[in-house]
Amino acid sequence: MTNNPRILVNALHKELCRKPELGMDYVLELHNTNPGTRVMIDVYPETSMPITTRTFKRTYVWLGVLKLGFKDGLRDFLRVDGIFMKGPYPRQVLTDVGLDSNNDIYHVAYVVVEIESTMMDELKNINEDAHAWVCKIPANTCLNLTSVYIREYLMNRLCVVQKEIYKYEGILNPTITTIFDKIKIDAAKHVAKYNRAGKDQVSSTWQDQYLVKLNEQSSPSRHVVCAIWEKIENGENNPHVDEWVHPCYRLSTWKAMYLNKIDPLNVRSIWHKSGCPFTLNPPKHKTHVGRPKNKRRRSVDEPNSQADKLTRKNLTITCSKYHNKGYNSRTCKGQGDSGHVGGGSKLC
Repeated sequence: MTNNPRILVNALHKELCRKPELGMDYVLELHNTNPGTRVMIDVYPETSMPITTRTFKRTYVWLGVLKLGFKDGLRDFLRVDGIFMKGPYPRQVLTDVGLDSNNDIYHVAYVVVEIESTMMDELKNINEDAHAWVCKIPANTCLNLTSVYIREYLMNRLCVVQKEIYKYEGILNPTITTIFDKIKIDAAKHVAKYNRAGKDQVSSTWQDQYLVKLNEQSSPSRHVVCAIWEKIENGENNPHVDEWVHPCYRLSTWKAMYLNKIDPLNVRSIWHKSGCPFTLNPPKHKTHVGRPKNKRRRSVDEPNSQADKLTRKNLTITCSKYHNKGYNSRTCKGQGDSGHVGGGSKLC
């Protein structure tokens, strides 16, 4: 659309329909340009179709450079996030994400699957015959393989984050530095007494007192930071207080995660042929029961944006003309002072 804003609708539709023809040639090119990448394509088991044709169901992509970056981040934390795609080819993208050293999202892998239908699952549990009948309703054919666009987005995101990394200096990342500075402010309000046997007595003006024993696994809380400062003042050879933070929060670790880059692909005309005898058909699209929802589904811990608004449910309305209950001035038919809904004669 950007290159040719006057393109006809039919021509645009044909161009979009041509995307699924990438097939196994795209997978082979992705393996050649990005070593360590793993791609899996699932198809519908249909025996009635020709042996050279299969219907696309879902795909799984794990780029090799994202695998290396996740290992360099030293944080074994993963979570699944999802988003619905609208347009001519609706699908659902589920991403396996972790956290980088700066507590930002780091994409590890992604899958493109059929749209989740909780209502259909509930219907199947209630009545399997009704569920089978609904599934026989003809659905519109949709075409969409989004791996190309997701790969380009991730390739650009790695470069954008790396550009931001080079703006910072020091031992820790900017987000962790802000958090650790608040810990240092609290630590300055405490007093440590060192016994030169690896133990400290840390107390504050609030009459709280703790025993701190420093080791390599110590978490840099306000009491630990105060004990480290006391050791440094006593002339012991201790590293800088920032170096006591776990290596996953260091700026060097953040840089190592984003040094791995996703390589671009060649033009399609010079791709190696995969030799796969199958041709992928567009994925099946199920029309869900009921009216489509305009609002997205909120997570369990997400606050409701309309929590501070009052509802009009079970409220008694009053006519502003005659002050009668049960209707408003818009639906008033001149009841006058009848005092009840629908009563009285019409005023002339």
